[in-house]
Amino acid sequence: HNSTITKGDFLKTGDSGVVTVGKLPKSEPYNGYGVNSVPTNITISLCHFGQTGVYGKQTSALFVAVSKSIKFLDNVLYDGPRAGININDGFGGGHMIKRNVIFNQVLESGDHGPINTWSRSAYVQASSDGKDLRTVTPAWNEIDQNFIMLGPKFGSLYGPGNGPCSNGDPQFYCPKNGGSLYSCLDHDDGSEYFLDTRNVCAFAGLKNYIGQNKIWDSNLIVFPEGTASQNRSGTSCIYTSMYMAGNKDEIPCQEQPCRTREVYTNNTCLTYSTEPLEYDMFNETDLQLMGNKNTTIPYTAKNQYFLSQPYHFRGKWNLSEVQAIGIDIGSIEASLEKMNVEKLNCFARAILELDCPDDLHETHGQQDFLFA
Repeated sequence: HNSTITKGDFLKTGDSGVVTVGKLPKSEPYNGYGVNSVPTNITISLCHFGQTGVYGKQTSALFVAVSKSIKFLDNVLYDGPRAGININDGFGGGHMIKRNVIFNQVLESGDHGPINTWSRSAYVQASSDGKDLRTVTPAWNEIDQNFIMLGPKFGSLYGPGNGPCSNGDPQFYCPKNGGSLYSCLDHDDGSEYFLDTRNVCAFAGLKNYIGQNKIWDSNLIVFPEGTASQNRSGTSCIYTSMYMAGNKDEIPCQEQPCRTREVYTNNTCLTYSTEPLEYDMFNETDLQLMGNKNTTIPYTAKNQYFLSQPYHFRGKWNLSEVQAIGIDIGSIEASLEKMNVEKLNCFARAILELDCPDDLHETHGQQDFLFA
């Protein structure tokens, strides 16, 4: 409890760099209420993680399991076989991942993102409101102001040229354009209670697979189609699995409110993709009946899209048409030709609270600046 790891150098570690793992009672492995054998209030800051996981491949620079309030701040991590940061479960929450630089992760696997989260079980724990009540709801987690790039290095499973993977798998699983097959922020397998803000994601988008209570706000996503497509994720600005809506037979829902708290707002995305929003198991009938209260897509609004072709949703509706039924309300689109390297550089720096190198710093981040 209440420990700090700072200014550490983790180079070519055999396994993960830093691991926080709690222990729950053997008789009640789901019950963390009143349990002290859980890492709590741990800060890892100003550390360097390079080429972790030399021998163990299901590893990360930071691995978190059954822990509370883990803060991972101002670190640099790269050249790892799998996710750079992996939050293993939904216990506790209150984690903060902020101001880190992450690149060249997921070099020896394909089904992860540089930041990966899971939540497959509910845990009994103390409430985060100070009242010490029993609850199965963790505290919100924050992922804020990180610079995350897929690549530029090619993974060892990908190898040079065309053909099958170096481990013998078919070429489909190891395409030769490098990087992870998944997303920048990979919220997988029921992840919930995440607030993702002001992150800069290069060559990968956002992933939302099952779960609820996730908010993406004010992120910059640059060319998410830089990743290859496997299960269709990682190639759009945000990908959502419709399993978040529950049993497909129950759609459309009959009770109100029927939407989970999935919110995608104030984000900026540059893409050549055929559509900026991608949904698995999309139910058009539900959308027509419920509008933006439907169960099968997040609430989307006030986003900015720089596209190589006009915005379309499911190949059927343009932006004004989907706004009429409650999708991407207040969002705007423009041609990719309106963006240039200087504007993009300044906008990314503004999000990360870094100085802009030229006179554009007075207006960067504003809509009129980007769309000028």
